[in-house]
Amino acid sequence: MKLSENPFCILGVSIRDSKQVIDEKADDRCFDEPEREEIFEKAKGILLNPQQRLQAELGWFPDVQPQEEQW
Repeated sequence: MKLSENPFCILGVSIRDSKQVIDEKADDRCFDEPEREEIFEKAKGILLNPQQRLQAELGWFPDVQPQEEQW
């Protein structure tokens, strides 16, 4: 998985963010970019599923705060 395809990068959240923060960030992204809603919802689903989240965490770097990307 490319770093830019990691759910943490897609939503702009860190591994320490709570479920509430992940939900809010996904909602904000969907509102700002409705044409990419499916991508944001999929990323949120991965991060809220413990088994899938583990794989995403292994592909992410601890303490890295993703920068806002312009899609």
